Amino acid sequence: MKSHSPHNISFSLSSMQYFFLKLLFFLLINQNLYGFDKKQIIVDADHALFKNINKGNILEIYFSFDESTLNYTQIDNKWIANLIINIEIFKKRDKKIKDLDFSISHTINHIDSIQPNKFYQSAFQILINDDAVSFNANIFDKENSNNKINFKSQLNEIDLTRGNNYISDIEIAYLIKNKSQNSFKSFVKDSIEVIPNPSRNFGKDNKNLYYYLEILNLNEKALSNIGIKVFVKDFNGKKIISENYNKILNKNTNQLFGMIAVNNLINGEYILEIIFEDSMGVYMLSKQKKFNIVSDFIASTNSTKLSNIEFLKAKISIKSIEGLDEEFKIIKHFTTGREKRNYKKLISHEEKVDFLTQFWNLIDSDPSTIENENRVETMKRVGFVNKKYSVGLKKGYETDRGRVYIAHGKPDEIMQDQYDGDIRPNEIWRYHSIEGGVIFIFCDVNGSSNFRLIHSTHSNELQNYRFIERMRR
Repeated sequence: MKSHSPHNISFSLSSMQYFFLKLLFFLLINQNLYGFDKKQIIVDADHALFKNINKGNILEIYFSFDESTLNYTQIDNKWIANLIINIEIFKKRDKKIKDLDFSISHTINHIDSIQPNKFYQSAFQILINDDAVSFNANIFDKENSNNKINFKSQLNEIDLTRGNNYISDIEIAYLIKNKSQNSFKSFVKDSIEVIPNPSRNFGKDNKNLYYYLEILNLNEKALSNIGIKVFVKDFNGKKIISENYNKILNKNTNQLFGMIAVNNLINGEYILEIIFEDSMGVYMLSKQKKFNIVSDFIASTNSTKLSNIEFLKAKISIKSIEGLDEEFKIIKHFTTGREKRNYKKLISHEEKVDFLTQFWNLIDSDPSTIENENRVETMKRVGFVNKKYSVGLKKGYETDRGRVYIAHGKPDEIMQDQYDGDIRPNEIWRYHSIEGGVIFIFCDVNGSSNFRLIHSTHSNELQNYRFIERMRR
């Protein structure tokens, strides 16, 4: 018998065999090794565009990070988390014109002092040209490159059609105060410190909304007596808060800032609008920005008398018809065919509010509380998938991964495979407690980064046991 030297034996796996080996390993083990059991950065982001006096514009990008979602390294007696933020600036047709990297370090005294939902803020200023139309922010945990998140945003076009008059974007802030030696440099604007609120959420401990903006190139007559109207409107356009006052500006002071008490607003989405008029009351310029009230109360003397269904209806009714239609798009996968047909027939705002109120009320997990826990949890999941799974113009909840996450929550296990061989990038999600254990297989079948569901063992989902054919390149 011919003997073989072990050095002459070769062993190799095709990419398809490699995939099945990983899949088998994934299905056999019961340890949560992938994806959602690793820390996921929780971060809010916002931006404002200001005109640079000399040339171009200044883009300010604001971030707030949940410190409990970062990875820390002990150095001496301190614990330090390091983040890398990559900012890409684009002009029309997605042509990249800037690519910048920034580093952030966050230091705490002891790892045991970390608290969930405790945020710290940071900000960056970038000089950009007038042709910039959008930016992309990629945020990475330096200690764990898999812990990352991405934001994309359009930039407002600089409007100089009314002569050279210019009004910046509105910056929504937690607080505006006089500059001091302890002020954070990136938050300082001349003699004041503007502490941004990237989430634009208010309520509970944040009952005052601060705003900041800049106005340039008004003539001397306009500067001497400018009329300012500040409105808070709901999404139906109804004015909830209205303030009017006159202000004298000068060439050396182009800042406008103020504060509005929002503690009397119920939960929902609102619009802050600021309008500038001349001394004759003629419209000059205006800006708008959205913000949210997220506290679980209605600040009214009769609030304790509201039933849970009245409270629910009050929260839903503040939305515009477009907002109501979007909420139905989110829940339509959980509705019957008859419910879909019935909603399609509805026209008025009141009819759609009543439909959504009835839908959520029927699945209220705890009618003894004033809050509808199922709706709150669903909207939290929507916020998560919109940040993580949005692709192009498609919002996260419109994708297959987003839909499954909203329906079933965080997977118990997730396997990600970006192997660049015979198969396309894919993800396999596993839930242990559903129907005795189910999997969902998603694949980037067309290279667009929109992972489609190609197979599931869930009884109500797509079942295609020849799914591997769709995964081949």
